[in-house]
Amino acid sequence: SGKRGNYHRKRRRWERTTAIVSDTQAGGFDGLVIASFMNTSTILHHLVPLLRGGAQVVVYSPSLEPLVELADYYSTGRRVAFLNDPPISGDMPTEDFPVNPSLLLAPTVQTVRCRPWQVLPGRTHPVMTGRGGAEGYVFTATRVLPAEGGVEARGISKKRKGKAGNGGQEGREKRESKQLKTGEASEKAGTKLQSTMDSEDDNAIRTEP
Repeated sequence: SGKRGNYHRKRRRWERTTAIVSDTQAGGFDGLVIASFMNTSTILHHLVPLLRGGAQVVVYSPSLEPLVELADYYSTGRRVAFLNDPPISGDMPTEDFPVNPSLLLAPTVQTVRCRPWQVLPGRTHPVMTGRGGAEGYVFTATRVLPAEGGVEARGISKKRKGKAGNGGQEGREKRESKQLKTGEASEKAGTKLQSTMDSEDDNAIRTEP
């Protein structure tokens, strides 16, 4: 009976562990909060794909440098380089791409401490007598779902009026005839202006004493 009880107890523990692992691997979580002394990029590499679209990611660190490095991993320049020349999925993470930069959008880094300020004309500065409090920095970003395949623009196209078959040729002939008429009109206007100037010169010569 003792062996049988140990077996069923271990069996139930295995079933609970298996259920937890299965639910975690299924993903679809609404958010992710991390506060760890481990390398954060190694954590995000495995956990960010488990988030649903629009989920918020928050990472706390007592120092600024790890979060600045993390923000660089998800920067726009690194995302463009990743999309233009994506590495093989089996090679991730790489030295240049320790995480997938196309999975998080709008990374920001900010301090968690809110200092009271003295606001006076010409003497606006943080209150210097404030007591120490919680220090640290927070990295925030939004989970996005990258578009698969190429992006195509769709809209209502305006078709040119014309008959089928030789519609393009007819339009070209109309444009050429219009340009020819415009050139002839300009030439006539120039000739008329020249004749007007000649007649004025003749009148001026005749009126001289």
